Amino acid sequence: MAKRLCRVGSFLAICLTPSVCFGIGDGIDGAALLFALLKFELAWTIFTLAVSLLLLLRKMSSERRIAYFVMLWIGQILYPFGLEIVDVLNGEPGKHIAEQVTKPVVLGGVTFPAGSQADYVRLGGGFWRRKLVEVTSASPVKLGSWEITHLNLTEPYGDVAHVWLVRPETIDGWPCDKAPGLTLTSARPLLRDCELIEPRSIGDVVWQRGTFVNRAADDGWALQWYGGRTTQAFGFAVDSMSATYNASLELQTSTSDLANADFEVGDYKFFKGDTNVLSWQPPGELRIRGYAKNAKTGAEVRCLRVNMSDRATHPCDDEGKDQHRDPSNEASGNG
Repeated sequence: MAKRLCRVGSFLAICLTPSVCFGIGDGIDGAALLFALLKFELAWTIFTLAVSLLLLLRKMSSERRIAYFVMLWIGQILYPFGLEIVDVLNGEPGKHIAEQVTKPVVLGGVTFPAGSQADYVRLGGGFWRRKLVEVTSASPVKLGSWEITHLNLTEPYGDVAHVWLVRPETIDGWPCDKAPGLTLTSARPLLRDCELIEPRSIGDVVWQRGTFVNRAADDGWALQWYGGRTTQAFGFAVDSMSATYNASLELQTSTSDLANADFEVGDYKFFKGDTNVLSWQPPGELRIRGYAKNAKTGAEVRCLRVNMSDRATHPCDDEGKDQHRDPSNEASGNG
């Protein structure tokens, strides 16, 4: 009996050798080695144990024992490769395959000529199931009235695409750079996002080149611009700003970081080095949050309300409610 148990133990140890080698070859520690054993051997070890108990404890010829041993040991080595073969046959969902097409292909309603570089994504359920998601052409092709050289779908069955324009274009009223995001519809492509290639003025705000434009769910617009230089918003110098507009480009919300410099509003002076934030409040009021001091009374405020029509000012608290009014400010006609 002892000899049989010894044989079984030796057999299992040898059968586990390939997994141990996989783990050591990856340079992993003891805990990770255990994970490797579970990963490669969980099903195989159970099978090996069952075969060992059923066959090796019974009387059989040496030739049959050797044959079973070789079969199981080689089978275990081939087990991981067998899984890879199954993945390949299944199509490995999500895997991208690039190739040069030998005949024209259509993506997003655009026909790209033979010789274009195409990218397909596998869908699973068979290696032959795949979807064209990206094409690049050496020569321009037509998307409506625009010329493009590249189109990429963000989702295989979606209608959102990014394109590469031959030249900057004005799309839905926005002067866009060469790489806008579009929604492909049966009527015409609609702008989803782009970066402005030149300044665009809307009311009292000048949106500089480099502003990011994004279409909102209600067909309005969200704009963001980040520094590098100053621009004007409601008559103030700002380093960055963001705002939302409705479909008619009527301002809905706006927040800006004021330029890092001393500036005065009415009798109040804001100081360089402080964080001063400008926000727009409907129907026509500005709110500056920061630190300011009244030049006449020395009164300090953390929030100042500014009427856009006449630049009249009075303090407010941090929650946006009126503070006590500054008598000197009211006397000077700024309250």
